[in-house]
Amino acid sequence: MRLFPLRLVLAPLVLSLGTLAGSFAPVASAADCQFVLGFATLHSLVPNIVGQCLDDEQHSPASGDALQGTTGGLLVWRKADNLTAFTNGYQTWINGPNGLEPRLNSQRFSWEPNPTGLPIAPDVSVAQQPISTALTPSVTITNADAGNTINVSLETVISVSLTAGSGMQNWLIDQPDPAVLTPIVNPAATVTPGVTLTWFKVVGTGTAMVSASDRPSCQPGSVCPQFIQAFSVSLVVS
Repeated sequence: MRLFPLRLVLAPLVLSLGTLAGSFAPVASAADCQFVLGFATLHSLVPNIVGQCLDDEQHSPASGDALQGTTGGLLVWRKADNLTAFTNGYQTWINGPNGLEPRLNSQRFSWEPNPTGLPIAPDVSVAQQPISTALTPSVTITNADAGNTINVSLETVISVSLTAGSGMQNWLIDQPDPAVLTPIVNPAATVTPGVTLTWFKVVGTGTAMVSASDRPSCQPGSVCPQFIQAFSVSLVVS
């Protein structure tokens, strides 16, 4: 595990529906919060992915967008196009015209605004993704594998499960080479607070890096340590 000064390494959370300006400060305890309206609907579709609420829905005075933190990531409703989505910082699930569909944050669906020309994600709703034993991982990558090289074969299902240390935010997993690893959704996966869980399937030969970053979790107004924690594993596909 490596530590880098914060000023040298940036690991921004890219929200799939666009950049949302302003801070997002929890205002309610987890015991008091609840999901309502569109957020409640999305949570009911993939409860194990969204997890439990951390605070109540909040609204941006500038844009009118709504946000709600969860143990799995962030729920977002954007006033501009009336879309409700959930992101874990790497993948996004959008409740759109074809039902709830997952994609990478670096992709867009054909029916989404795409001013920067990002790659188009296939339209596959969660309802069309059966829960099966095929999603049982052949390889599980954890914090203990940092710096390792792992040999895998084509069609291998890989689970990446990274646990945040005390006083740290959840890990943010970077996007590996899509020619080698493609993200997959496991609707049966269970969200655990402090654990970032992502699934991949090996689709091509070569070498791919699975990397992630983490930073301290600090209260507003407090002195915050300025460092980034880095994680990486090299996957060699033969």
